[in-house]
Amino acid sequence: MRPSNYITCGNVRVAHYRFLECGSSQDIARDLNDEGPAAVSCDSMSRGRGRLGRRWYAGRGGAWVTVSARLPPGSAQSVFPIAVGARLAEWLRRRYNVKVRVKWPNDLVIEDRKVGGVLIEAVTGEVTRVLVGVGVNVANDIPDELEPYATRLSDWVSNVSPEEVVEGIVCSVMAALRDVMEGQRAILDLWRELSATLGREVWVVFDEGELRGVAIDIDDEGALLIRTDKGIQRVLVGDVIHLRPA
Repeated sequence: MRPSNYITCGNVRVAHYRFLECGSSQDIARDLNDEGPAAVSCDSMSRGRGRLGRRWYAGRGGAWVTVSARLPPGSAQSVFPIAVGARLAEWLRRRYNVKVRVKWPNDLVIEDRKVGGVLIEAVTGEVTRVLVGVGVNVANDIPDELEPYATRLSDWVSNVSPEEVVEGIVCSVMAALRDVMEGQRAILDLWRELSATLGREVWVVFDEGELRGVAIDIDDEGALLIRTDKGIQRVLVGDVIHLRPA
């Protein structure tokens, strides 16, 4: 399979495979054998999925893309999801002047309504690759039942195209990879600056149970620190629900 084109991110060229329709960009990217970084985008997906196996509605007009790249051993892998969210929010804010913030760990929100999400999976073998699936609502339809909780870039800015957003996503993911490979811990401060979660009362649901408290910080591994009646609790994996308005 030959790339449709290449996306240039600084001094890195990313092979880009574009499809008009697909089941899941994540599944196509999983089967790629590119030695260098590659991206798969689909104008629409019939089997889009998000974190925790949730369905992601991915109709035409949105930006749906998976980036496949190597993550060298020794990289700050636990920080990578935080870095992806921070770099995506940073690019969207800079490019479109819209106040995108990050809900832990890497959901993208505008005024507490979700505009984008991230799914990160690892492919192990001789070389470990990460598949970074990103979906951003640009000008696509949103199901009626999700309208109170979701939004689109086109609701906030004009002249925004899915193609441009796809390129921005790819380069944001590459920037996040560089952050963790080079040990740039400043990415944690960027996430804190753009966070929609810190200072909020939250309810966290995870496999072992649930907890409720106030999100006060993230640690050096990207874990969310929550002040509860039983002290500070550390959360690495879980579904965070904001309870108190910002």
